[in-house]
Amino acid sequence: MIIFYLLIFIFIWMEIYHVYNKERFNSHQIKKIDLYYFISLFLFYIWLIAGIFIGNTTLFLIAVSFSLLRIPLYFINRKWSIVWSNLLPSINIVMMLIIFFSYLFKG
Repeated sequence: MIIFYLLIFIFIWMEIYHVYNKERFNSHQIKKIDLYYFISLFLFYIWLIAGIFIGNTTLFLIAVSFSLLRIPLYFINRKWSIVWSNLLPSINIVMMLIIFFSYLFKG
């Protein structure tokens, strides 16, 4: 179970890597190291879904909701979608730290 929560640090790296390489991703210039990013992104979504059934359901549902909010925002207003996409990595990092500390300090 501890490995499940230690994956958070890989996902935090993933979000930071995404922020610093966003322009390169938008220009479709993919490097070999990006493969690790895409694998960790895929694992992140599996981790979120698994966390709903394994861990603190409420926190994982909130994290999934934040990630899924990007889809309707894209169709409602593209500018809001761009702003949300820029905020989402920070929100995900905060949510992952909250999930980690809730596991660490649960009574």
